[in-house]
Amino acid sequence: MTRAFSPHEDFDSPGFEQLKTYVVEQTGLAYYRNKDRELAYKFSRRMEKIQQTDYRDYLAHLQAEAGRAERELLIQELTIGETYFFRYQEQFDAVRDQLLPELIKGICAERQRLSVWSAGCATGEEIYSLAILLNSAFPQLQSWDVSLLGTDINRDFLRQAEKASYRKWALRNSSDVFLQQYFLKQDQEWQLLPAYRKGVQFRAHNLILDDIAALIPVGGFDLIFCRNVLIYFDQETYRRLIVDFYRALKPGGWLVLGPAELTPLSCEPFAPHALSRLSCFRKEDPAQSAEVAAFSASASSLSAPAFPDPFAVPELPVFPWQSQLAPASSSLPLLLTHSPLTERLISMPVQPSLPSEALNTIRSLADQGQLAAAEALCRQFLAQEPLHVSCHYYLALVLSAQGQTAEALQALKQVLYLDHKHILAHYHQGLLFQQMGQMPAARKAFRNALGLLNTQQEDSSLPDSEEWSVAQLKALLLLQQEEMA
Repeated sequence: MTRAFSPHEDFDSPGFEQLKTYVVEQTGLAYYRNKDRELAYKFSRRMEKIQQTDYRDYLAHLQAEAGRAERELLIQELTIGETYFFRYQEQFDAVRDQLLPELIKGICAERQRLSVWSAGCATGEEIYSLAILLNSAFPQLQSWDVSLLGTDINRDFLRQAEKASYRKWALRNSSDVFLQQYFLKQDQEWQLLPAYRKGVQFRAHNLILDDIAALIPVGGFDLIFCRNVLIYFDQETYRRLIVDFYRALKPGGWLVLGPAELTPLSCEPFAPHALSRLSCFRKEDPAQSAEVAAFSASASSLSAPAFPDPFAVPELPVFPWQSQLAPASSSLPLLLTHSPLTERLISMPVQPSLPSEALNTIRSLADQGQLAAAEALCRQFLAQEPLHVSCHYYLALVLSAQGQTAEALQALKQVLYLDHKHILAHYHQGLLFQQMGQMPAARKAFRNALGLLNTQQEDSSLPDSEEWSVAQLKALLLLQQEEMA
């Protein structure tokens, strides 16, 4: 009789370490190097499917030719495909208003050809967002040769992308007008209209193992999107990938990274550009260096036509109390502005009513490595109780554990918007900024946490924590401050 496999045992066995090393080398997912429990859980899900109980045997199966299908299934288990249409709206606004007009008027004008690559495209929302943007804001491209390529290591994601059919969750930042204009409703899914699928292709590509030269079109790409991908790799790997992206671009082309990814100093040989709403990297054309400098200084003169109203959506979901206090069309930057309306919202009493069992379930799922289920449950509860501070906090921790740094920071901002004295939210905000290399922001967050700790009794416990006392966290923060000095 085959014994049941437990993902909670044998973390330190040679078999587990060998399997982990092999997976990281094959996928580049250094994110899992210090997440043994989560990785063991994901291994166990696949091993149970093929009735394997030994890490070494499973590794041998993966390395064999007969294990090719299982390798693909394990990749599906390990990769994270959380995305949605027009994710980080402000980046798409900047690409529309600044990068694309410059490309269309510059290096792409003579041949009337535009090539775009979405590296790590998941289920296609990003590359289709770009297709919608190009069709809607730049009608002159209808007569151009426009190609949009989406690549991912996960073939199952790519099969879903090719269908171009999405449930409402992938369109959660989209208005009804937007849905009606670009999609056709079919039962519980929304099918992207054929006009916005034209020129879009998908290919399986492993950024770590596959030769990038096989993807590069004649002359190179004009624009590369690689957002929320490099955060999963170690420094050596992402520096190599930066060089690969540089090779893949034509002179004058642009690389766009996620807001939580690399700083300009780590993107050599690119020239960094800080445009009004976007940090991006250009492969300089020596013959056009003066023109490039002028463009960076006055990018606003290259603005595209006004974008349709459906894209004027808020980054945060509209909560019920927002619709009562403001017009439905209002886009309130809740975390940035300070107005009579936000004063009123801040003064509203937060009355959490979720049962403790609900929060215990979220914690239990997260501890077992079932992060997607924990996230889904958080969002389900927040749909009912949008002002529940603890649930926003647990959502932030789950998102952080999944490597979704920017989303985790957004959730922590929501916690601090509702309760600016939430000590652990300040602390985890500092950890995320530190992870991103944003040391001044990290120091500020840690100072905020320490300042609040100094107002508490040393032996008291911290809200939303079963592990930390005030004294313990204070000691840790003081040590951290010394190391960062």
